[in-house]
Amino acid sequence: MLCFSHVLLRVVIPPTRHFLASLAEPLVFEPKSIWDSSLLTTSDLREFPRLRVWGDATLRAPDDSRAAGVRVTLIDISHGGVCFEVDRELLAGDRIALDMEPPAPNPPLTLEAEVRWIVADIDPGAYRVGCEWTQPLSIDNLLQFC
Repeated sequence: MLCFSHVLLRVVIPPTRHFLASLAEPLVFEPKSIWDSSLLTTSDLREFPRLRVWGDATLRAPDDSRAAGVRVTLIDISHGGVCFEVDRELLAGDRIALDMEPPAPNPPLTLEAEVRWIVADIDPGAYRVGCEWTQPLSIDNLLQFC
């Protein structure tokens, strides 16, 4: 069993060529109540389950660490990608860097990603963006957001 924010979850993750390919059996996380599963989001199109997160990050160009960047609101994160809201439109295929601050005592992380999709949010001038990490997020880094 794996603990996210002291909550036990049951989600079956079948082995794939990208994630835990060496496993003969699927990984199983087991919920203790219906409320526990609210931390995890899933979709038939997603290769990895996503963990809901609350917080902000700074979006910037990947090759300019001194740029001021733009604040984004994180929505969810997974081994394969991240979803966030931002007040400007990005283009699918854009390469970005996200400077993120997991909850204390974890150190800040800077991760690079590629924008896969963007949709206008219900709030005018806001956009929801889905990105794929350029390098899959390690389990240790993912657990920092719990």
